[in-house]
Amino acid sequence: TATGGIWRATPDGSDPTEIVSNVNYGRGITFDRKRRNIYWVEGAASGVIKRASYTGSSVTLIQTTGLHLYGVDLYYENGVNADPTHIFFTSDTQLRRGTISPSGNSLINLVYRSFVPGQRHIVVDSFGKRVYWAGKGRQFGAGFGSGTDITGSKILSMPIGPNDHSTASITIELSLPDTHEMSGIGLDLSKTCTYAVVADCLDIG
Repeated sequence: TATGGIWRATPDGSDPTEIVSNVNYGRGITFDRKRRNIYWVEGAASGVIKRASYTGSSVTLIQTTGLHLYGVDLYYENGVNADPTHIFFTSDTQLRRGTISPSGNSLINLVYRSFVPGQRHIVVDSFGKRVYWAGKGRQFGAGFGSGTDITGSKILSMPIGPNDHSTASITIELSLPDTHEMSGIGLDLSKTCTYAVVADCLDIG
């Protein structure tokens, strides 16, 4: 159904417990290990970003975007032992980046890049200062400044920094035919590998 929740369990899957209820089209989730907070997006028409503690308390609305959101991850500009400084999130047509306010209760300096229609999944490498995203693609949006054809299902990446708006900085990490759709992405920092969950489809739209 549209309304679900966030659940917590032990590493072996036992003792499942719902810690946040009334999550509307919940999708991406990520963790701030220093402050022990959870961030997630809700993909309904309002497209909100929310945060709660590891126990599910102190649910806070961080941002209302008006977009259909899918993925979210945190960026630690000052190292992973410091507080997160930015949040990246994806919609159907954009990848956005926001600076987390000093209070942590809102986003400031919100910027966007129009990337690949149908992008869904995202992971941020704070060590390598790089962001990776995946989805079912057609071409870069006109607002991005390029019509470069990237038909098919792909994982792409770019450095995080002043040139992250340049198409020249984008690297195609993995390319699959149109008959495949990626439904998840992960990054193994110890082996510098990207992993994707792939579903075979007759038509990915």
